[in-house]
Amino acid sequence: MMARYASYQALATIIRHRFSNPKSALRELFCRLVFEAMPTITLATIRTS
Repeated sequence: MMARYASYQALATIIRHRFSNPKSALRELFCRLVFEAMPTITLATIRTS
């Protein structure tokens, strides 16, 4: 994939079609997305409390 903006949906589609083990790669992508989102959600919750 070249350096350009893409959605996670587009990335998931590419993974499904081109990777040899897409299930593992998609799980890794999901875990990384959740790991990145958690601090943002936690901080927002603390600020509004």
